[in-house]
Amino acid sequence: PVIGPSGTPDLGAVEQARPDLILGTAVDEALYESLSGVAPTVVVGSDPVFWRQQFVRVGEALGRTGAAQRALDEYSAQARDLGRELVAWQTQASLVRFTADGPEIEGTTSFAGQVLADVGAARPPAQRFGVVDGRTAKPIDTENPVAADGDVIFVRFEGVDGLERGTEYMNSDAWLDLGAVADGRLFSTADDVWSTPGPVAARAILTDLRHTLNGYSN
Repeated sequence: PVIGPSGTPDLGAVEQARPDLILGTAVDEALYESLSGVAPTVVVGSDPVFWRQQFVRVGEALGRTGAAQRALDEYSAQARDLGRELVAWQTQASLVRFTADGPEIEGTTSFAGQVLADVGAARPPAQRFGVVDGRTAKPIDTENPVAADGDVIFVRFEGVDGLERGTEYMNSDAWLDLGAVADGRLFSTADDVWSTPGPVAARAILTDLRHTLNGYSN
């Protein structure tokens, strides 16, 4: 059942759900104490940089630590195998996300960036950064978007505003002049998958990469 906004849940609605366990990404101390009065409450975090640790934490809270670690190990093995199959290290893969505030490039510590690293794909020099000012992405110079170029570019759009702004910008001369765009090595991906940390989404990204990392768009 719906229990209200994530930051201010309806405690009455939580109580009516009669949970055995409450899992949260991040809550303040007062809310944590209130939730703990309803059922044992575990905060696992929400930083995509540490998505593996957070998944194991969920497993621990559910008494399934071994199953959680096995799921991660299986994913890691699938990523390594796919990387060898695709000879991924020979491809510099670019990650571009269009937001309401404009386009961004993602570095190596973003969720999608970590999956590319697990496959062994290379990154364009401008995208070989970690966390900068608390973020795993940097804005693109729209006048000179060379930082977005690579052997292949994966783009995605944050919501309706990101789609609108991105679609408009991708018709600009500056964008169309990028090598990967002109060469037909540009692929659109699902933002809710490539931006949602977890082993299910990570395996879905592997499926996308299998068909695109060495491919050409129509």
